[in-house]
Amino acid sequence: MSAGFYHAIEPVLSRRRYGEQKDYLDSSIFRKQVSFVESGLLACWQEADHGDDVLIDFAIPGDLLFSFSALFGFRSQAASFLKAIEPTELICLSMPDAKRIWQEQPDTELVLRHFFHRRQERQQAHSRMLLMKPPARFEAFRQSFPDTWFRLPNRLICAYLRISETTLLRAKRRN
Repeated sequence: MSAGFYHAIEPVLSRRRYGEQKDYLDSSIFRKQVSFVESGLLACWQEADHGDDVLIDFAIPGDLLFSFSALFGFRSQAASFLKAIEPTELICLSMPDAKRIWQEQPDTELVLRHFFHRRQERQQAHSRMLLMKPPARFEAFRQSFPDTWFRLPNRLICAYLRISETTLLRAKRRN
């Protein structure tokens, strides 16, 4: 985060702590705040068309959680939520403050674009990963999350990679 951007948001920041395995965000809160993941791990779920929840991403320290739809006035149709995998601490900023800072600070656009592109790259990598054979999926996953993959429960890794636990255990043994 650039020094100018942090200096602009520091007076209006608040902190939130969430316990392990607690659902705490639904899509409506994204319209109310911007959150920077300071510590912990979050699983990002989305409700699929057929009603099941699908694990679509992880939020790790250094990620920014916010809705571009809220920032630019669009409405998101997908219901989504986050679940804390381990105790998590977020640095939060209200959406009105975020919009004001967006307008006042010239480098804010660069900061937000950086996080947006990083998120897009991860989503594209996940889509490519799902086209691979299961052992290669696991190796690509390990490379995508080198510092955190070993802290994730097997069931979440399986949900993210869309593989069975038996396949995951085989892939782990090979590595």
